[in-house]
Amino acid sequence: MKNRDEEIMNFVERGCVDLGCSMVGKPIFSENNDSCLVSYETESGKRKGFVIIFLVWEDKEGTLLKKIVTKSSKDDLVPISLRQKKGKILVDIRIERTISIPMLPT
Repeated sequence: MKNRDEEIMNFVERGCVDLGCSMVGKPIFSENNDSCLVSYETESGKRKGFVIIFLVWEDKEGTLLKKIVTKSSKDDLVPISLRQKKGKILVDIRIERTISIPMLPT
């Protein structure tokens, strides 16, 4: 499974913008392992960056395909789960907001 994870992570990373410091998350597979969610994060080191969550699957010929589920430049997005119900794909994503609080001089 590790080789499959690496193949998917490399596939997601190809074609993505790299602002200097990037990371691809480990795939979160659906219950039947036919698709997965993968996060891609990149930033410049100055806290300017973004997170993209991709849905990744294989077509009938075994070619990997990907589609953006959501993206954000303000919040950290963490894929939690992926499942199918009544022909629909349901995605759970945790949103973590980072805020800056100005400090008063002491």
